[in-house]
Amino acid sequence: MSTVAPAHPLDDASAAELERAVAILGDSGNLSDRAFFACGHRVEPPPGALATGADVERTIRLIGHDPATGKSFDAHVSLTSGTVAGFTLVDKGQAPITGRDVADVYGVLFENEDYLAALA
Repeated sequence: MSTVAPAHPLDDASAAELERAVAILGDSGNLSDRAFFACGHRVEPPPGALATGADVERTIRLIGHDPATGKSFDAHVSLTSGTVAGFTLVDKGQAPITGRDVADVYGVLFENEDYLAALA
């Protein structure tokens, strides 16, 4: 895995940072290899953190779904320490719908004879 250069705390997450965060989360054992991600972004530092001049932890938030558990997840990954700072399986609600979800639905619909007959 390549090293990610430190970014300014308010910069958007780069592709390399997102890839590193996904790798860290994947290595944590919290998800199956079937898990997928709906979105990922950097976490805003706490108010006033930049004013102190101290180093600010670079954290990426990843939201997705793991079909192996049937649950969505919300994870915070610290790029500063290379660890999972927080991981929650979501009991109510779900991750945002992705293009993969839409493709799966169309796949099911176009195999359903009643649906196809209704379109005719």
